[in-house]
Amino acid sequence: MGLIVAFARVDTMRDLKAEAGLSDSGMSNRKRKLVAEMREMLGPDCLADAGREPAWRSDITAQREKDACRHEMAGM
Repeated sequence: MGLIVAFARVDTMRDLKAEAGLSDSGMSNRKRKLVAEMREMLGPDCLADAGREPAWRSDITAQREKDACRHEMAGM
């Protein structure tokens, strides 16, 4: 669980290696195992999905742009 917390903190690989007490190859093996377990538990697209911008965020951005445009047009 410590590696997941470190990933969430966006620690560097050097920090993760030191925290886990692993070599470069040991860290790579641990990462591969973690990715395999995540895909097994959450589905094959879980990592791609996690990196995608949520649809609701683009909806909010579009609404803000629309409101700004209306505000600008009302001031003319």
